[in-house]
Amino acid sequence: MHLTLQTVIPAVAVISYILLLLIVVMSKPQNAMRSRFRLYLLAMVIWSIAAYIVLQDLGNTIFWFRLMTSSALASMIALFYFTQAVIIKKIKFGWIMHQVNLKHFLHLELA
Repeated sequence: MHLTLQTVIPAVAVISYILLLLIVVMSKPQNAMRSRFRLYLLAMVIWSIAAYIVLQDLGNTIFWFRLMTSSALASMIALFYFTQAVIIKKIKFGWIMHQVNLKHFLHLELA
């Protein structure tokens, strides 16, 4: 493994997301906003790790690419719920969108 921009940038992203996730997990009190942000960070950690593995062409690339795509979708859903917690406004169609995106997520994983 050579140190190039293609390896350094994703590695720094993985490390920074993990550190930020640890800070959010250890912070007190755990309210709805922090727990939803924690889910967003977890999706981004998975996305960064999968992107790094795909860029390095390690292992089964199709599996990691599907995981990267699915975690990107999960991060969008988590960001939506985090935004709802921040602005303290509930959108009624959120559950329907969650179910549609979950079915799309499962379709990507099982295809």
